[in-house]
Amino acid sequence: MIAKSRVVPAVLRYRHAKGGLATEVTFAGKGWMETVMNTLRLDDLVIKIDVLEPVNAIDFPDRESLSQYMYAKISDFYHSDLKAN
Repeated sequence: MIAKSRVVPAVLRYRHAKGGLATEVTFAGKGWMETVMNTLRLDDLVIKIDVLEPVNAIDFPDRESLSQYMYAKISDFYHSDLKAN
C-alpha cells in the first residue's frame, strides 16, 4: 500500500509582520485548542502556508528514508525566508 502512496508536504510558517520568526507560537506541552487560541491572540502574526511538490513513496527504500528526505525539504523551506533577512 505504501508503495503507491504520494506524500504532499505542507509547511506552516509563523512570522511577525516584519518577517521575524514568531517564537510565541508553540505546540510543545499544550493542547491543540490552547495553542490555536494563543495564536489567534497575537497581534502582528502572519501565517504562511505552502504546499510543496508531492513525493512518491516508491522512490524511497523505506519509511525512514522518506521521513529524512521530507524533514530536510520542509526544514529548508521553513527557514528559507529567514535566511534572506
